[in-house]
Amino acid sequence: MTARTDLPEYNVWESMLTRCRNPRHHTYPAYGGKGITVCERWFSFDNFYEDMGPRPPGYLIERRDGKGNYEPGNCHWASRWEQNDNRSSTFMVEFRGEKMSLRRAYKLTGSPASYSTVYARVAQMGWDVERALMKASQCRPARIRTRKREAMLARLRKIESRIGRHMESDMEQPSVTDFDDGEISVRLDGKELRGWSYKDDTERRTKMLCAREYVEGWCDGREAR
Repeated sequence: MTARTDLPEYNVWESMLTRCRNPRHHTYPAYGGKGITVCERWFSFDNFYEDMGPRPPGYLIERRDGKGNYEPGNCHWASRWEQNDNRSSTFMVEFRGEKMSLRRAYKLTGSPASYSTVYARVAQMGWDVERALMKASQCRPARIRTRKREAMLARLRKIESRIGRHMESDMEQPSVTDFDDGEISVRLDGKELRGWSYKDDTERRTKMLCAREYVEGWCDGREAR
């Protein structure tokens, strides 16, 4: 099989190699800088694809042993929930007979309270997980969250509109790429100008906004020159 850069698995493979082998990349200290490596077999994309297979939509590459290397016996495709549950910093709970992250339990139940409220109840106040999840919050954070979300969307639409005008002018500009493995990159002619990492969908939206703002600022500065 010939490696194709438009395959989603190729982006995952390329990102994996970069964070383990490029000391100048912003994610290197958390991977290659800690001694995490990619096995020699996976220096070839064809071998990587043969071992891992097609990536299910929305899944990420996951190391079963978080301190282990990227190699066939230690890697598999995992959902975001599975990957978050495997982080050493994830707050884990026993919920309905199963060990899972508090955020996953929050998502499964559709709790009427905000996640920050549920977390405070369990982690700081010692509430039972079921009670913490199912009791409605006494305050009204939803309205505030809605206003913040609407403001973010309006800001993003404004940025997209300005970037669109730059595109119409045929001016060369960077592109924003979300690799679906916790990284967002702004690139120009294959060279990374700036990168961001995220852990969940909320942080993903925020980092995407940062990336769009970076492109807007880059275009404005180029236009001024």
